[in-house]
Amino acid sequence: MKRNWKIILASVLLVIIAGALIFQYLEGVRVDVYRVERGDLVESFTEDGVLVSEDERTIFSLYQAAIDEVAVEEGDEVGEGDLLVVLDTEELELKLIELRSQLRAVNSEIEMARDTLKTAEDNYGRIDVLYQRDWATKIELEEAEKYKKEARSAVESLESQRSALNAQIQTVDSRIDNHRIKAPIAGVVADLNAEEKGVAGPQVPLMRLLKKNDLEQTLHVETRLLTRDVEEIYKNQEVEMTFKRRDEDFKFSGEVERIASYAEEDISPLGLEEERVTVTVNPDLPDEINLGPGYKVDVEFVVSVVEDALLVPRRALFTYEGEDALMVAVDNRVRVRNVTVGAETRQEAEIIDGINEGDLVILDPGVEGLEDGRRVFYDTD
Repeated sequence: MKRNWKIILASVLLVIIAGALIFQYLEGVRVDVYRVERGDLVESFTEDGVLVSEDERTIFSLYQAAIDEVAVEEGDEVGEGDLLVVLDTEELELKLIELRSQLRAVNSEIEMARDTLKTAEDNYGRIDVLYQRDWATKIELEEAEKYKKEARSAVESLESQRSALNAQIQTVDSRIDNHRIKAPIAGVVADLNAEEKGVAGPQVPLMRLLKKNDLEQTLHVETRLLTRDVEEIYKNQEVEMTFKRRDEDFKFSGEVERIASYAEEDISPLGLEEERVTVTVNPDLPDEINLGPGYKVDVEFVVSVVEDALLVPRRALFTYEGEDALMVAVDNRVRVRNVTVGAETRQEAEIIDGINEGDLVILDPGVEGLEDGRRVFYDTD
């Protein structure tokens, strides 16, 4: 009898739990939705820029290094090419000594390897003559040829090492030369920020040089692009710029005027070495805002535009059975649809196939309990 009561009680509990689950399923889940629309998918990237004048130059160090000497004072007049700052090169000098020592050793090895090759070639020639007269065996000739090839390979390997060392020496020599910072224009020293025994780096200006007797300034925007991005940029390309103000951001346009033909080493905010190229933009500055040298702006470069694309927020995409998918709300029910994704940006994705304009896409497919057929509630306003 007791056993029967236990069975009955368990059955009742199962019915209650099942009923609760069914009620929860029928009650539905509240979700946020996005009505699919067509628009232009703009792929772009943004870098920091600074307004500069052709009548002035801001002086930076390419490298993070201690300052050994400051050769100027605030207000000094300097000529183009005059020495401004000398950075510490002790570590580079030691590296140069080490590389030159390695080069001397490799050159010595090359001389010995060439002597060995000459001996091997002479030996091969002698045995080849003997072989032609049947006074040497084919095995002896093959051994002599093998010895000659190995000797030549050794010479080529050492010469390759020498080329690599010469390239490293040239790089270190160039860096040492760049540790002597010189004036790019004639002018007057202003905003001197360099101090002996201080530290210079790519992020901190050392000083500015101002041209004298110039009544009007021609302003440009300079920005530094990663080498991976600069391939997408071309002269006269239009860009959009934003100057951030307290009350409202101010936007204006411009076009690329110059792209430097070389990259410079830079240090990222995370302390990583990067290669960047300076790009100069000619801005279309409106009269209603007064911007001057040193003002910071955001510079947006448009890489590509997909016109009249069917767009959805990227966060709505997920993987379903190994394919891209979206959850679509249809008559307050979830419907999972596999889709074909085209171009993407960080925020949006182009959908080539799988949904239609006007469909309601669920923005967060990771909401607990969402599955195909589940009842959902949402606002469409």
